[in-house]
Amino acid sequence: MVIKVLNLDKCIKKFGDISNIDIYPVIRDATAKVQRTAKANTPVSPTLRRKDGTVYHIGGTLREGNKARVLRRRGKQGSPFAVGVVYNPVEYAIYVEFGTRYMVAQPFLTRALEEHRMEIQNDLSKYLKKETTKLIK
Repeated sequence: MVIKVLNLDKCIKKFGDISNIDIYPVIRDATAKVQRTAKANTPVSPTLRRKDGTVYHIGGTLREGNKARVLRRRGKQGSPFAVGVVYNPVEYAIYVEFGTRYMVAQPFLTRALEEHRMEIQNDLSKYLKKETTKLIK
């Protein structure tokens, strides 16, 4: 039995083109959403004052510490990829996020990602469908 595949060369070329789809716009938007939600979820300590009214602790350092970066790279075969990172460099952020044996965890970064996980997956799926449809035409 012989199976003949018509236009195999064109099909292979299309699959090669799929690996060049740049997902940067979706990753950029998703990273921004997660950062905004993390900022909103971050616990804030109040501004503390001494009895004479002088401030000795300004609240909001942890909340303002939420940062985001989107890294745009090329893979080994030259195909583009993007990585979104939301992080908080404040030294005590890890203790607030995961807790300690003396303090209950108050997750704000992981909770933000979980809130948007399905939405990000759906957005990425829609974007890839749209881009692959363009390639097929």
